[in-house]
Amino acid sequence: MKYYRVKETGAHAYYTIVDEKCDLSFFYKTKLDCINKINISYFINKKEDHESKYVRYSELEKELKLRNIFMVQIIEKDYEIRFSGGELWVFSFSKEKSEMISKLLKLK
Repeated sequence: MKYYRVKETGAHAYYTIVDEKCDLSFFYKTKLDCINKINISYFINKKEDHESKYVRYSELEKELKLRNIFMVQIIEKDYEIRFSGGELWVFSFSKEKSEMISKLLKLK
């Protein structure tokens, strides 16, 4: 993952591109222990109509296996993880926290 400093906010960010159709199991295999609900968006048919909903972290594995998810947004007190359109971002105002989360996800 490449490191960036977000000029507008001062946040520390790690970024990588992953295949849109990739196995998103890294979200639940990392044991992020998220407290807040997670926003997911998924396709509901072949025309790519979609819906969004919030789920608990404990439900995320089931949802990832059940649905064709194309967007995941996790917003916690001290970090954010955003996956959309094949892009994965990790944000935090703490450089150490953003680096730790990016390493937890074990992505290049």
